[in-house]
Order: sequence, then structure tokens, then C-alpha cells
Amino acid sequence: MKTFKEIFCEAHCCEPRHFRQKLFWKSVPLHAMPLVVFLGGFHSYSFEAEQLLTSNVGDSLDMNDVRTAINDYLSDTADRGWLREFVGIGMSTRQLRSVARCYLPSGGTPSSNPVEAFQKIAS
Repeated sequence: MKTFKEIFCEAHCCEPRHFRQKLFWKSVPLHAMPLVVFLGGFHSYSFEAEQLLTSNVGDSLDMNDVRTAINDYLSDTADRGWLREFVGIGMSTRQLRSVARCYLPSGGTPSSNPVEAFQKIAS
């Protein structure tokens, strides 16, 4: 069975080394984009928790794995500053789940056509 990372990269014609950054930007809320860019984007020290989350989610085989990775991310209180709590800077776990659902249905069987599934949520 393929991982979320493998399926996502096939659907987006990207190299696996670009997976984490692509997923990060697809999961950042629009209102947060300018400040995320200002803070240095994905590779910034400010987003170490998100870097770990994208890495953990990439190995997921089904939505249960995605939920576990998200719960670990949310339970890490060391990285809960005012920017995340009040301004909403960082990844949206709701958007992340939505993207992952296109490729990893809850039953663990990838969508028959992940490109078509992604186009539905992108539009």
C-alpha cells in the first residue's frame, strides 16, 4: 500500500522531497499567508512543529494515521504561542484533513482517481 506522500506526489507530479512544503502551503489558511511568508515560510524556525507534522503525515496509510499525527501536533503545548492561538498562524488541521481525505479515505484505500478528487477540493 502506498503512503500519503507517494500518492500525493504522483497526483501533483512533484518529487517526494517537495511533498512537505507543498502540503504545508495547501494547509495554511488564506488569512495567514502574508504573515507566514513574512516569518520565513515553511523552512522558518517558527514552523518546526508544522515541519514535523508534514513529515509524520507523509507516512500515513489511512485517515487514522493522519488523525494520530494531527493529535500529536495539537497536544504539543511547547509550540502554542499567541500567533497560533489568537491569530491562527500555522497550518489548518481542518484543511490538512480535507487534503488527506482526497487521497486516503477512512477505509485506507486510496481514491481511484486522486487527481480528480483533488480538483474537487481545489475548485
